[in-house]
Amino acid sequence: MSIDTVSYKNSKRLISRAVAASLLSGVLYSPVIFAQQSLVLEELIVTARKREESIQDVPIAITALDAASIDRAFVSEVDEIDKLVPNVEFSDISFAGAALGATIRGVGFAGIEKSSEPAVGFSIDGVFLATNGGAAIDVFDLEKIEVLRGPQGTLFGRNTVGGVINVVRTRPTIESGLKLGTRISNNGGLDLNLVANTGQIGDVLSTKLYAFSKEDETFAVNTATGSPEDQADNISYGAAFLYEPNDRFQALVSIDAFEDESQGTPLFNLTQPGELFCDLPNLLTSFGVFAPSSLDAGCASRSLAVGEASDFSLFTRESPFLSTVEGSSLTANIEYKISDNLTFTSITGYRESDEQLLNETLGAPNIQINAGPGFVISAPILATNRLTESEQFSQELRLSGNINERLTFVSGVIFSQSEFEVGPGVFPSEGFSPGLGLGQSLGAIDQNSFYAQETTSFAIFADGTYDLNEKLSLSAGLRFSYEEKDAFRSFALSPVPGVAGTSIALSEDYSNPTGRVILQYELGDDASIYGGYSRGFRSGGFDAASQTINDLGPYDEEFVDSFELGVRAEFFGNRLRVNPTVFYTDYTDRQEEITTAVPGGGPGAIQTIIENASEAEIFGLELEVLAQVSPNLTVRGALGLLDAEFSSFLVPEDPSDPTNTNLVDESEIRNLRSGPDATASLGATYFRSIGANGQLSFNAAYYWQDDITSAASVDVLGLGRDVVDGNEGFDFSLTYETLRDEGTNFTVTAFINDAFDSDEGRLATQIVVPGILTFGATQATTIYGIEATVEF
Repeated sequence: MSIDTVSYKNSKRLISRAVAASLLSGVLYSPVIFAQQSLVLEELIVTARKREESIQDVPIAITALDAASIDRAFVSEVDEIDKLVPNVEFSDISFAGAALGATIRGVGFAGIEKSSEPAVGFSIDGVFLATNGGAAIDVFDLEKIEVLRGPQGTLFGRNTVGGVINVVRTRPTIESGLKLGTRISNNGGLDLNLVANTGQIGDVLSTKLYAFSKEDETFAVNTATGSPEDQADNISYGAAFLYEPNDRFQALVSIDAFEDESQGTPLFNLTQPGELFCDLPNLLTSFGVFAPSSLDAGCASRSLAVGEASDFSLFTRESPFLSTVEGSSLTANIEYKISDNLTFTSITGYRESDEQLLNETLGAPNIQINAGPGFVISAPILATNRLTESEQFSQELRLSGNINERLTFVSGVIFSQSEFEVGPGVFPSEGFSPGLGLGQSLGAIDQNSFYAQETTSFAIFADGTYDLNEKLSLSAGLRFSYEEKDAFRSFALSPVPGVAGTSIALSEDYSNPTGRVILQYELGDDASIYGGYSRGFRSGGFDAASQTINDLGPYDEEFVDSFELGVRAEFFGNRLRVNPTVFYTDYTDRQEEITTAVPGGGPGAIQTIIENASEAEIFGLELEVLAQVSPNLTVRGALGLLDAEFSSFLVPEDPSDPTNTNLVDESEIRNLRSGPDATASLGATYFRSIGANGQLSFNAAYYWQDDITSAASVDVLGLGRDVVDGNEGFDFSLTYETLRDEGTNFTVTAFINDAFDSDEGRLATQIVVPGILTFGATQATTIYGIEATVEF
């Protein structure tokens, strides 16, 4: 690292802290200003408990972002909102179609196998996605996003042990209108969007049409082609119909289609000498199997070193990296007011999609195979081609309301069914040299296997709040869930040479109660304190990535028990909002990958299986502040602190000996992938009137997050490759908009996110397979551009 680089980074830290201190001082001294103002913060209405409530009245940790907050942050996808929410880490997974990796309060999941259930639930207009695939949606035409932290098993069910991301899209409007928008940004970014409302037809039916497209390029230049690669390439479109024949009945039906032909982000190989994928090409080259140009092709020296030397402006990709998904969905929300006190709700959801993952996984140059005298073939080291088809259906029926002035409740039943199948695709001739690549030989298990699974689940739940007196209320809920999973796994060729292919069908069912209880006490008109307990579970099941019949499973559920204490308070006439929360989480029966003997496989035969092998404890603190400092200035801030560690991690003492049943605790050499230990953000928005109908707004924000542990095992070489460096950045935007009640309005914004980073990109995720390989996926750093919207 050069002296200039050190100086730059030190200067950036000084600038970061100076700006943070300046913004924080606005909050600290705001009481003096508040005494002269009559403004109040806007009330936020959320549906965290499946009924509309003010966010300050809800006794759970929740961050709600309305459309204006999302626009000011200038994020393009839902995974980018994590910089606004404490103790949250989101990521766009490059190896699955628009999949979202989500960790909340140290509990998360970032895998690509649909057989592994998510730990954070994702809901769009009340319909839960069965897997994390398709959850990394574009932030477009949204009314709000709610992030619920902590187990939400009572109202939302299985696979919400970390929390829930609840996305609500805009509804058709009574008045007709047309909104057109575009965003142009660096790295070839071009977004186009359209929303058209027909207005109410016959006083009963309103219709909304929308379309959205996005394109951009990789932030770095591919040394193999001399230019950036196409990256994002997606389009979505649909229609929503709102039928309201009277004030008691409404039906909202949405039909959506999406097609994402995106190519993956740049990958970088971090594998070192002494590990298989670095040493093997070199070894085989010495025997004449590979051409001399293949020397060290699988090592970091041919990949990561190139990226670091160029501030991540260069990468190497000689084979395609496609991660595509296309599909459609149907959502129907029906609400009928039985009486002034009771409401019946029906939510129906259907979704189907097809995905393809076609890529060279390692982020390394191709190897050169000597196929004959004077005949050399180029092929990737580790290649994959997977085709996935999935389908889901769900039906929820709810009854909610109040029985008297003291009891408010919601109850219901939900049925869901999902199925998927994963199989090999045919490698194209361009860039892969089918059948001749080392990668296709080493990846033969994946390419010769087929997996299918069907999950059927049913749940019944009830949750309510009872006012014990004018100050004290009790909230309690209970849910009973039942599910059945049927799995089928087959190998066209056995992973063991000379052994015929095998197949197996298995079935398992699970049933679990989850619940919560919360006491809330009103400290005054604008403040309350609450304490509560909640439980959630993540489903057990089978491992679609199993490499032999013996390691398919099943494995059991894992459980999260959480204790939470929080204050919800507003001061100075509701011009300062302060919401602190502390929590403790007991994480038991965690599903972990461990190495063990193959039953009947003989001495030395081992396999990797998923077992409920560990337990963990997590302590944390969260603080969110929002202040209306003056008529024109709003300041916001968030802080999250996390202390997460294994309390035990039990594995076989001798994995290769099937007769040895002794277990040893490996918690000291295992990593709890729990997200950053600390996150912080601080921002301000200043408004100023321009002329009779114009407004100018300036938005500035600083965010920071600590290092992230991304690999399950400690890096055995001591190079820290199991940890992704933390990051910080500044976002700025300047917006001019007209505010006419009638006629045409337009908005234009110049923005820059992560303004002072000198690198083109950074490592966002690192995957470690001990002794075999390590590689990392990246994301762009500084993004800048201009956005314009016109509304009729």
